[in-house]
Amino acid sequence: MTIVDDRQEARGDWTVRTKIVDHGSDDISVDYRLRQTDGTWKIIDVTIEGVSLVSNYRSQFQEIMTNGGIDRLLELLREKNARGEPLPAPKGARGGTSGNTA
Repeated sequence: MTIVDDRQEARGDWTVRTKIVDHGSDDISVDYRLRQTDGTWKIIDVTIEGVSLVSNYRSQFQEIMTNGGIDRLLELLREKNARGEPLPAPKGARGGTSGNTA
């Protein structure tokens, strides 16, 4: 992994841009958004090849809540967590070979 650069964002957050160098294929860009809380830096989002994990989950949650409300979302999260399964990708989501998110 190589750090490409960093930049300050709104609210005092920082984004650190990296790339995973694979000598056999294309490099993979991975950006980490960090926020300082109580003196400790924490990663609050990871963007892989332009796809934000936070945005992806927000989209999944919104779709579930639109169709079944908060109770359905919580029920589904509990079931999936108990089985160790990811949520299905929202309609039109990019990335992944199985259609699921990690």
